[in-house]
Amino acid sequence: MPRSTFLRTIALVIASGVALAAQDPAHLMEDPAIKAGLEAAKRNEPHFIDEQVRICEIPAPPFHEDARGKELERLFKQMGL
Repeated sequence: MPRSTFLRTIALVIASGVALAAQDPAHLMEDPAIKAGLEAAKRNEPHFIDEQVRICEIPAPPFHEDARGKELERLFKQMGL
C-alpha cells in the first residue's frame, strides 16, 4: 500500500472516530439493541459476580496459574470463543 493511501486511510479513521465521539451519547439509550444489552447485563449481573468470585477463588499463585487458566479455557470454549 502506498504511503499516501495509508496516511489517507489513517486520517479517515481518526476523523470518523472524532465525529462519533462528538455525538451526544444520550441518543444511544434510544437504540433498542443498546437497551436490550443493558437490560441483559443488569439481569445477569448477580451471575457474573458469582462467576468472577468463583474464578478468583481458584488458587493461582504467580507463575502457577494453570488451574485458573484451564477453567477460563473451559469457559471460553463453552461460549464458543
